[in-house]
Amino acid sequence: MEPDENNQQKCNYNYSCLSQIDEEFLHKLQSERVQHLYLKRNLLTSLPQDIWKLSDLIELCLQNNEITELPDSIGDLHNLEILDVRDNHLTALPGRVGNITSLKKLQISSNKIKKLPKEIGNLKNLTTLEALKNELSYIPLQLASCENLTILSLDRNFLQTLPRQICQLRSLTEVTACANRLISLPQTIGEMMSLKSLYVDNNPSLMSLPASTFSRQIGFNSCATVEPSHDVIEKLCTVCVRRTKSDLSTIVLPPEIRSVGDLGKNNIPSLLELSFRTAYQNQNQTGKIDVELPRYLEDLLSVPTGHCQCCRQKVFVMAFPVVFHAQIKNSGLFLLGLCCSTKCVRTTSLQVKFPLLYPYPEDLSLAIVPIN
Repeated sequence: MEPDENNQQKCNYNYSCLSQIDEEFLHKLQSERVQHLYLKRNLLTSLPQDIWKLSDLIELCLQNNEITELPDSIGDLHNLEILDVRDNHLTALPGRVGNITSLKKLQISSNKIKKLPKEIGNLKNLTTLEALKNELSYIPLQLASCENLTILSLDRNFLQTLPRQICQLRSLTEVTACANRLISLPQTIGEMMSLKSLYVDNNPSLMSLPASTFSRQIGFNSCATVEPSHDVIEKLCTVCVRRTKSDLSTIVLPPEIRSVGDLGKNNIPSLLELSFRTAYQNQNQTGKIDVELPRYLEDLLSVPTGHCQCCRQKVFVMAFPVVFHAQIKNSGLFLLGLCCSTKCVRTTSLQVKFPLLYPYPEDLSLAIVPIN
């Protein structure tokens, strides 16, 4: 063990064939008040419940071991800033990881983790979350409470969508979600002022990008190559886009959208959509909601699905989609926007310079309304 230039105690046991951290070894580390503990490429299958005794730990590196579970007591390492458990056999993280409020960097890549605990939202100081190569099928919306999160790495998981709540993270500069199963992205993700780069390469069924992402730095190689599955199309709202009479593509709308407006019979917002708009306006004016709502409705009022492509009205559960040809080299991707009314659809069709693919020209001529 040796102190570093900042006089912090470092202990390096990388490549030491350790199979366990026994009581004697733990006591030694505790007595020496170790702050940086490196245990890379050993044979560890677990950590002792008494790991909390290493209360001076700032950095704990356990990558490339055989660990299947982290003890709840890891949540008592209140000074820990870096936790690296890459390349192990974890299937979950204990909820008490949310107690490590000093944590800045959490590296859990190359495990078999199926979900993140909602308590992860308690990590207000977290700047980096690396969760590549796991089995995540969704990201908890509580992640949006990690207000200092800068880098979010989610490559090679099973994600179909990203929660729209992450668009509230004002420090987020980079999101990577390559090689997942993405079928849509949050409509407002391109409006994040802090976001410098978004990488969603190798998501074959991602057929469209939110219109808000146009002109942003995005990696999207090998997207829009495979139609969304029948199960997806049955569960979510979609629109069918045609480049030619024989070339049809299915565009999946955000999962929050329950019904699709058009310029024919279904040409006015639904009662539920109008109720959301009214409740949102009242909430902004009074700062509260007078009735008790289910949690998912509260979440929608707090973070709407998107904004109208034309007038910026909030959109919640019903939208009038507009789809444009993205005209991006070597890409079959479309640009998807949401409008709040038929009037805004017509205005958008005149304002946007890209070729309009949905609604179809014959639909636009169903009713001509003067545009003020």
